[in-house]
Amino acid sequence: MTKQTAFRVEVGGRTVAGQFTQPATRKRPLHVVMFCRSSESTADAALTEQFYDDLQVALLDAGLAVLRYAPPKLNENTDAGTQAATMVEAACAAARWADLRDDVDHNSIGVLAYGPSALVAVAAASEIRIIRRLCLIDLATQLPMATPENGRGASHVAGNGELMVDSLLHQGGPTALTGFDGEVMFLNAAADRVTPLNSTLAYRRALENHQRVAEHVLIARADHGYQDVSLRAVCAEQATRFFLHR
Repeated sequence: MTKQTAFRVEVGGRTVAGQFTQPATRKRPLHVVMFCRSSESTADAALTEQFYDDLQVALLDAGLAVLRYAPPKLNENTDAGTQAATMVEAACAAARWADLRDDVDHNSIGVLAYGPSALVAVAAASEIRIIRRLCLIDLATQLPMATPENGRGASHVAGNGELMVDSLLHQGGPTALTGFDGEVMFLNAAADRVTPLNSTLAYRRALENHQRVAEHVLIARADHGYQDVSLRAVCAEQATRFFLHR
């Protein structure tokens, strides 16, 4: 059976809480994959949670430990810059919590992020050197708009959602990724009509301009959120392979 451990850390007077899940077949030291989060109030929140649930099962089955956390709850009137900084600080704090464990391989801490959360992941990875792998899935530099695929639009985002994403771009934009010296993988749903592929391509070009090569995988026929279960499984297989490869 898997083993779950709750954790709580303080970030600027706010609590970051989450859960660390170890695989049923536990090997020492543990290789950890942290699921990065942005604001919980995005239009894709429910979709992201289900997507992360399925990815977690695949990673645990492969013998990887998974760290998930909820970003601190902020007042709707909190300015966008503070929102963005808090999201990045929360990711850094969660990664440091994992790094302090004596049963973790400190050279194998990876981060998986979906949509706008990828900006948080890039910012955190460029700030702290303990993150060694980044898997960025459908990297988004804007909030999702309403489509038949997600059913809700950016108008449902509380507070300064779009401004927060703009602020995250200052911290986790393409230039920030070039400051990360670990391994990077981009995953994109080929039939996604919500998240433009151009966002990912801008980050890939930034790495290539610095003579860096990142793996980029397109999942054929996959739509926004990988709602076809079989195609979501393909995405999970690719992410798992990336984190297992040494």
